[in-house]
Amino acid sequence: MIACLYFARVVFIPIALALLVSLLLTPVITFLETIKLPRLFAIFLVVVSFVGLAGLIGWESSQQFIELTNQLPAYKNNLDDKISALRGSGSQNLSKAAATVNDLEKEIATAVPGSPPTSAIGKAAAKPGSSPSQPLAVQVVPPANPLESAMQMLGPLAMAAIVIVFTIFMLMGREDLRNRFIRLAGGGHLTVMTQALDEATHRIQRYLFLQLMVNAGYGLVIGIALHLIGIPNASLWGVGAAILRFLPYIGPPTAALMPIVLSLAVFPGWYHALVTMSLFVVVELTVTNFVEPRLYGAHVGLSPLAVLVAAVFWSLIWGFSGLVLSTPLTVCLVVMGRYVPSL
Repeated sequence: MIACLYFARVVFIPIALALLVSLLLTPVITFLETIKLPRLFAIFLVVVSFVGLAGLIGWESSQQFIELTNQLPAYKNNLDDKISALRGSGSQNLSKAAATVNDLEKEIATAVPGSPPTSAIGKAAAKPGSSPSQPLAVQVVPPANPLESAMQMLGPLAMAAIVIVFTIFMLMGREDLRNRFIRLAGGGHLTVMTQALDEATHRIQRYLFLQLMVNAGYGLVIGIALHLIGIPNASLWGVGAAILRFLPYIGPPTAALMPIVLSLAVFPGWYHALVTMSLFVVVELTVTNFVEPRLYGAHVGLSPLAVLVAAVFWSLIWGFSGLVLSTPLTVCLVVMGRYVPSL
């Protein structure tokens, strides 16, 4: 089964992502259907709004990032000052230690029986191409295939388009797909399988909704705090923090990296950098230890160790997409294990 998941990941990853998005959008479409909107029109309205919102966030973020890259040369002096301060006496001690180690290596090389003398070592270490006896090796590199380059660039866009198409069809026939899956996997226990599927759907929808709210609040707090500190393009880093926090464990440190580097580049001294680091540490610890346990509670049913193991496993199997899908997939396994004795 693991080998099948790995080698068929090109098919499974879009299906899993589409299923996750459809579970997130189903409550909104159900609400629109209760106010007498046709299903097809409700699906079209919700999907277009979802894609438009994602595109708007991406466009605004890219524009702020371009503006930031244009401002980076102005921060060079502050970075040079901090690098010089970090070097100081500690770097001098490291240089002395490195020189001592190099001297010891030369003495050991000359003391080993049968080893070439130091002059021979120096000749052997000559750079290729510096003499006729040391010609420079040449490797012929074929020209890049334009079609292959275009496919590499369009890969994420093609994946997003496939996910959107799968999502639309899943939303259009969600009851039929549910009944077919129950008949396929029920094995004569339709009631048990129906209960398991309903519980898994409810748990994942609740988890996605709560995580969306928590991460949106997290990004809002980070963006406002960075703006008060004076970090340029604070809204960009707030949006990035909200999005990256969907990644277990590696998301928050990755979100904090760029604002901390900017605080070092923009402001003289270390005060703003320390405040920025403290901001991310305090907010992350507060959300992880106080907000999430109270909101999620027993609705997810996963221990921290299970989340960590799931993140490692699905990342090895499906890469970045597996890291995003690790918790919802593990929730499904936990729920199925409660109803299926063999699991």
